[in-house]
Amino acid sequence: MKRARPAMVLSGIAAVAVVGAAAWAVGPLHSGSSASPVPSTYTSPIPASTPLPTARPLALRDLNVGLLVPETEPGWRAANTSSFTETATADGIDLQVRNANGSPATQLTQFQTLISDPGVNVIVLAPFAGTTYDEALKAAQAAHKLVVVEGGYIASDPSLYLTRVASDYTAEGKMAGDAMCALLDPTSGDSATAIPSGGASAAAGGTHRNVVEISSGADLNADGQRTQGFLTGMQVCGATMAQGPISATDAASAETAMTTFLAGSRDVRGVFAHSDAQAIGAIVAIGKGGLKAGKDVQVVDIGGTTDGFKALIAGDLGAMIDANPLLAPQVYQAALDALNGVAVPVWIQAQDSKFLASQGADSLPIWCACHKY
Repeated sequence: MKRARPAMVLSGIAAVAVVGAAAWAVGPLHSGSSASPVPSTYTSPIPASTPLPTARPLALRDLNVGLLVPETEPGWRAANTSSFTETATADGIDLQVRNANGSPATQLTQFQTLISDPGVNVIVLAPFAGTTYDEALKAAQAAHKLVVVEGGYIASDPSLYLTRVASDYTAEGKMAGDAMCALLDPTSGDSATAIPSGGASAAAGGTHRNVVEISSGADLNADGQRTQGFLTGMQVCGATMAQGPISATDAASAETAMTTFLAGSRDVRGVFAHSDAQAIGAIVAIGKGGLKAGKDVQVVDIGGTTDGFKALIAGDLGAMIDANPLLAPQVYQAALDALNGVAVPVWIQAQDSKFLASQGADSLPIWCACHKY
């Protein structure tokens, strides 16, 4: 990261960069998942009176970015934040990172500080779920700052920010549901029978496929959409979730929650976890309960960390939907495009992937090495 340039004023940069500013002022087009783009009501922070430039378009090195992160934690968030710092260093982008340490109020204060910083022209917001950002977003527009939301969802009207770079949570859940059905093998009744135990009822006909969901409940929007997608995928093989999600935030709490579940019933054929940590905790509990993850109980999760890949390689985790945390290149490019007058969609979908234990120990370690967190 470079040291911050003194007194870089956005209006000065905009005067150099905004080719086609009039077109951008109308608003970017919303591509999203719709086949027909619709105009956004996003208002350009660049004054309409800004003269058209004659100098070069802006480059990545002209970005001066403030990144607002909610907290520091291992796994996805660590990888996500490192994506921004490492990409900024490689591309010569000025970057300052503000960590709210788990406090939404602190993040809102940090937001205002970045708005007041004359050197900052782009604010990247990794939001807290359920927090209201309307007033801060309006203040950012008034101060001619671009705001990009990344890695999460906010309820604010899209007209208040440039774009959101995040996964399609429903599609992630659908991929997980499809993977679970493939692992349960609906063509084989024997492979999909419930696991009998004292007091537990085996399903009639060997076709019962009960799946347990593990969720933290911290982000109801993301988790809810993933769950709906997962249920859609499971319909193909008739798998069901007989109860609501069991709550866990990390590996230790997931192990405890899964242990408690197994103590009451062993009628389970699959586990759907919303993070690698939750999946790994469940895998430990399954093993301690005398069952084998990947054989007796199939485990599928939304993750993408090093520990998740290790569980795949071991065969304990059957499938992992890689919720791509490396969003910085897409975020920085969107901000640069907007400053150069290029229309930007109001939602830019993250590039997620699916990995399977069946890919084997020959190929998975290569991918694991690319996931440092």
